[in-house]
Amino acid sequence: MVSVPAAQPAFRRTIQIGYRSVIQDGLISPALLWEELEESAEQHCRLIGLDVFTLLKRQEAWALKSGASRMYRYPGYGEKIEIVSWISSLERYRGYREFRILDEEGAVLGEMSTLWIYMDLKERRLQAIPEEFHTGWGSRGDALHHDFHRKSRYHDLDDFRSEFFPVRRRDLDSSAHVHNIRYLEWMSESVPEQVYRHCRIEEFSALFRREMRSGGCVEIRTHDLGDGCFRHDYFDRDRQLLLCSAESRWVKKESRPLHAGILQKVI
Repeated sequence: MVSVPAAQPAFRRTIQIGYRSVIQDGLISPALLWEELEESAEQHCRLIGLDVFTLLKRQEAWALKSGASRMYRYPGYGEKIEIVSWISSLERYRGYREFRILDEEGAVLGEMSTLWIYMDLKERRLQAIPEEFHTGWGSRGDALHHDFHRKSRYHDLDDFRSEFFPVRRRDLDSSAHVHNIRYLEWMSESVPEQVYRHCRIEEFSALFRREMRSGGCVEIRTHDLGDGCFRHDYFDRDRQLLLCSAESRWVKKESRPLHAGILQKVI
């Protein structure tokens, strides 16, 4: 079991998995789990008085540049989990935020490492991270996947199948570009039906290259790499610009009952 040292700066948040968060097998969907991680990051901002709407008034925002995750087990309906998040390092324009997901016994369910860049929304360019974040959060090292963020690991695809998704208003976040969660949801739509039904995402990584706004259409080009692994490239269909490159690894789902506490309440 991996533990997070209590003496180090870290944000902790406990949630219970509800009905609206799970899919047919009773486990939380990967996209909604990612959403809970981002909610934890936002609450960490709020804790030091710099919530998303305060930043928007200043025409500033954090934007996700890349992320890499690995899940050992997805929590199910009724389970309580703890999300632990910390800043492993803050540089001039970018910050590395780590996540660890624990069950009620403290066992690690999954981990995610993310790289965020700080943006001037008016000019749509990088801006130096304000000092309030350095003093309010600090950093503790203990990086999970920094090697991933520093490598150019993607190449052009020659063989792929395409899916098309129009960008709707509901797909946009508070900064008026397509929400990171949508990319994971669209990716789940792009894999073969048998993979989606009988497997789960064990590993996922993504590199965001350009932002996408409403009114256009996203083309996802998916290539089967074999052994449950897929490559996904997201394009602005009209401009033929690469928006995001991602990889996923799917493994067979385990057979497990619903959370025991919920079963006892039903009985």
